[in-house]
Amino acid sequence: MTALSDTEDKVRGFELGAVDYIAKPFQDSEVLARVRTHLALQNLQRQLVASEERLSRIIASALDAIISVDQNGRITLFNPAAERVFQTTLDQVLRQPVQCLFDEELGKFFANYCQQAAPPITLPDGVHALRLDGGTFPIEGSLSSAELNGQPVYIFILRDLSEQTRNEAERRKLESLTLYLSEEIRAAHEIDDIIGESTALHQVMASVKQVAQTDATVLISGETGTGKEVIARAIHGASHLSERILVKLNCAAMPANLVESELFGHERGAFTGAVARKAGRFELANGGTLFLDEIGELPLDAQAKLLRILQEGEFERVGGTQTFKVNVRVIAATNRNLAQMAEQEKFRSDLYYRLNVFPIHLPPLRERKDDIVPLVKYFVARCASKFGKPIEIIPERVTRALLQYNWPGNIRELQHVIERAVILSQGPELVLGDWFQTTPTRPASGSNKLRTLAEMERDYILEILGQTYWRVSGKGGAAELLDLKPTTLESRMKKLGIVRPR
Repeated sequence: MTALSDTEDKVRGFELGAVDYIAKPFQDSEVLARVRTHLALQNLQRQLVASEERLSRIIASALDAIISVDQNGRITLFNPAAERVFQTTLDQVLRQPVQCLFDEELGKFFANYCQQAAPPITLPDGVHALRLDGGTFPIEGSLSSAELNGQPVYIFILRDLSEQTRNEAERRKLESLTLYLSEEIRAAHEIDDIIGESTALHQVMASVKQVAQTDATVLISGETGTGKEVIARAIHGASHLSERILVKLNCAAMPANLVESELFGHERGAFTGAVARKAGRFELANGGTLFLDEIGELPLDAQAKLLRILQEGEFERVGGTQTFKVNVRVIAATNRNLAQMAEQEKFRSDLYYRLNVFPIHLPPLRERKDDIVPLVKYFVARCASKFGKPIEIIPERVTRALLQYNWPGNIRELQHVIERAVILSQGPELVLGDWFQTTPTRPASGSNKLRTLAEMERDYILEILGQTYWRVSGKGGAAELLDLKPTTLESRMKKLGIVRPR
């Protein structure tokens, strides 16, 4: 502080470190007031510097990426966490447009935010950031604005979700595996359910033993309810892959637009509702066996991709570009004539030949009469134990009636008939009520037309629907009695032209 009044003296004083001057004459009180003011200012400046240092340390040590952007959209702050997340340095991005770090969706979001001067806001789900090498990764975070020297400043606080997304995908995969393993544990007790004494069944089991020791693709054909899934499980159980997982997919139970996602998986955002990455059945079955039931219902688009994975062992998830390689043994099953469908161009002929490496045909139950009595005894014993019924006698008249029936629904129908009979029987004898009506095993005299499989299936479904008063789903519904998913039954009803009466 100086009392010199000449301009040169003032300049020289400021050059020497003076912060103020007082023109003469001045009072002692004025000098004291000026000194106190400047001491207070100096103290505030020290506090400001200390506060800025603390803030810098906090920003530098933050686990989340913090990015500051000026009113022109250029980066002015890029903390160490941001350098780690984006795998770059402050020098490389300083003064660069922030859009170089964002995908198109996040770029538009930022532009709209700047125009609206909105309050702090959370970033939308599913946005991705960009690395300078072109790679993308999922993020979450917030965007806020402040004012610095009269100009707007925008602050991003971001978190890399890559590891969280991977963990979530792994968790979902483990959940799926747990579900499949639970089904396997349940089904393992049913592998011995291959009951019968017919020559046809013995021939089938001989084929099962032959092919089980190989990695050959197997195509199991047969009418609905003949036990194709049980045979598939028997092949898997007798193979060198028996300790590995067996994954199942019913191709008819899935909507056409979701079949590819179920088979090959999908990436997050691949389609509406794809909120997370999902592994497909081939990925889950890697190293094990995949059972594709009702393969004849597979859409043509999915057939081409299935052929590729059977030939080359590789695929991409829906909405993804990464190629996955898998080693999966495929067992397929159908109740349709795939050779005929291939001729009619309703099924790819090249896929048919690729699946038909080792065909196994399961004859219908009406052609395996020797299997009916052993199956009846087995189902009666199991159902009696399940429902706590003391049934020990199967009368000859019951056996005769069951042998005379045509069994269009095959073993599955027999199982449900026995289950119902056990429930309704009151004493130690198995009773078939009037609800069970036998039909001749051959067409009536004078008829020269055999019923088609579709006709028999349609009649059987109509019969079950009548028993359940046209209730498809739920406890005691037709789907449960037929051992089908409600969506599968509805699909079959639509295909067979079955409409609920009004």
